Amino acid sequence: MQVFCNFLLALSIFCTAQNSYALDSTVKENDLLTLKADLIKYDDNSDTLAANGNVFVVMGSYILRADSLYYDIKKDVLFAEGNIRIKDEQGRIATGQRAVLKDKLKKALIDEFLLKLPDDSLIMAAYGSRNDTNKFGLYKAIFSPCKIYCANKPIWQMRAKDTDIDYEKQRITYKNMFFEVFGLPVAYFPYFFHPTPTADAKSGLLVPEITRSKFVLPIYFRAKPNLDFTLSPHMSKSHTIFHGELRHLIKYGSYEVKSSYSHHPYYKGEKHSKPHRYTIFAKGNFYKDKINYGFDLNRASDKAYLVNDFENYSSYLESKIYANKVDKTDYFSLEGYSFQGFRADDKKNKAPIVFPRVKVQKVIAIDDAETTLFQLKNNSIAYNEDYERQLARNALELTLSKKIMTPTGHLFNLALANRSDLYWYSSTNSSSNTEKEKIWARNIPEFHAKWRYPLVRDIFGTTTAKIEPIVAAFIGKNYHKDFEKFALIDVSKYELSEYNLFSSNKFSGIDYHDYGKRFSYGINGSLLFEQYYLDLFLGQLIYQNNINTKGNKDYVGNSSIDIANNLKLYYRFRKDKKLNPIRDEVGITTTSKKLTTSLSFSKLNNISKCYSDDGLIFPENKVSQISLSVGYQIFESLRVDTGAQLDITKKTRLLNRSIHVTYVMDCVSITGRFYDNFTHDKSRGVKKNSSKTFAIGLKVLNM
Repeated sequence: MQVFCNFLLALSIFCTAQNSYALDSTVKENDLLTLKADLIKYDDNSDTLAANGNVFVVMGSYILRADSLYYDIKKDVLFAEGNIRIKDEQGRIATGQRAVLKDKLKKALIDEFLLKLPDDSLIMAAYGSRNDTNKFGLYKAIFSPCKIYCANKPIWQMRAKDTDIDYEKQRITYKNMFFEVFGLPVAYFPYFFHPTPTADAKSGLLVPEITRSKFVLPIYFRAKPNLDFTLSPHMSKSHTIFHGELRHLIKYGSYEVKSSYSHHPYYKGEKHSKPHRYTIFAKGNFYKDKINYGFDLNRASDKAYLVNDFENYSSYLESKIYANKVDKTDYFSLEGYSFQGFRADDKKNKAPIVFPRVKVQKVIAIDDAETTLFQLKNNSIAYNEDYERQLARNALELTLSKKIMTPTGHLFNLALANRSDLYWYSSTNSSSNTEKEKIWARNIPEFHAKWRYPLVRDIFGTTTAKIEPIVAAFIGKNYHKDFEKFALIDVSKYELSEYNLFSSNKFSGIDYHDYGKRFSYGINGSLLFEQYYLDLFLGQLIYQNNINTKGNKDYVGNSSIDIANNLKLYYRFRKDKKLNPIRDEVGITTTSKKLTTSLSFSKLNNISKCYSDDGLIFPENKVSQISLSVGYQIFESLRVDTGAQLDITKKTRLLNRSIHVTYVMDCVSITGRFYDNFTHDKSRGVKKNSSKTFAIGLKVLNM
């Protein structure tokens, strides 16, 4: 009966132009064979199939194309020849000229083997074998993720006598391997392995690099899918710095810890410092039950270590813990701070600690239109310096505001505000002239009024103009010398600019406050005409009784013009009541397909009066600097950037300069950075910094 059925089947094939064949040998769908070709012959005696011309075979999830094949159905052995192309269930494509396959195409031996991986990486071999669905064995193989152009060698490739590909372990292993660049061998490894292109992260060595004149060999540890660690020894002639980086993803967030340690001393003035040096930078951010909380820890052994080895020029490091909850305009925040100062006059035993700091805001709409609002804001803080000076303070602000918009477009914002401050102060320092313990209180009622009138018009249908005059007035309690006892922590100076000109209080802390009668006015305008955009702001602040002076009239403003998003010129300024400059900034930036440039000039005057004092001394009471940066895309794959900063206050002095070269292709990236910083401080071991960094990234390995 089986013979008769096979005969009828073969007869039907030839009666239908002899171009297709289907065999269902079992009830399993994965064993179903579909065959198409220009010519198909079936031998009933041997139970074999032969096909020639445009052969197309589907067997389960495998697809085979070839010029010809011979299939022994009983033995499940298939011989294919000519332009062979096999695609498996993972989307991997293997090609060759001759192949022997069995076990429903799952096992194979392929001559002139070529395997294309999902990321377009290629593996070529004299022949390859597959005895398992996810394992390949190759002889005389070449691997490269680079694009290969006709008659050209790839940028880099790996050539080995024996190569094993294990997709279960996600690893490609080589024996007797040469690493070649443009076809020339540059390194030999008797044994080498790397992850498959789409592999999960694995433990092992990363590509070395040279950074800041140190050789870096990163070692990567993958403990769990959500936990990994990198150890990177930075080795130089004189010492070694050990860098560690831990990353952990947990259910409600993540955290990371970056740290370093070195056992090398440095000269601090004329003295030799302690050899143990370290940095710790740790961050964590978590979210649960609508509460966001976390930490940010930053500590270092000394200023010289930060500058000389990490190019970090911070004058202090801040560490904090926090938790907050935000609901639209309402919020609650709990914070704690610790500071480590690196200024010349900072002392370790005077490092301040702030804990807790509690900030609360609640906004209540009085009417349905939400134009009348009642705002409650409270800021509480506890502060101490090594238990010699302790302070607790609370600032409560109550504001009733009303927003009005007239039918003609005028916008008014009126507010009645009151701020109440309560201070408790204690000192155990016997040399201090301040009272040992005291409670102070102050109350600051104010009236705020602001008016805006935005006007936007189209002119002749080609030009859009906007003009918006703004006026703000504040009436409050006049400043009195008795208020100086409240100023215990925050600085008494602020940076006036167009961004805070219309704020009722411009100080960053809560010790100081804008007092007395203040009046601000200005005009904001813009003009858009085809590819030209002009922006302009001019404003002035007038106050009669404040902290630093009884009368002042500062001007601020900026202007810029942008041409087709390719050329931009800008100017920002702050001037006193006699129009003498306090701050001047002018600059130009250009952007084109290949070239980007930036040139800026900034000048500060009367620094001791108008700017916060951080221990720096400016003999001329002014400073002038020029910054320049240029970037050029030489080729699609090669870019060069350079920059410099100069001080021209009294005489031209180079502060820093840098050159950055980036080469990126489809399978390799090379970066080089040369940086020099000429600022130094011998008293604290901070020296002129000159660093060179080189890094090479290879696709698959770490690019």
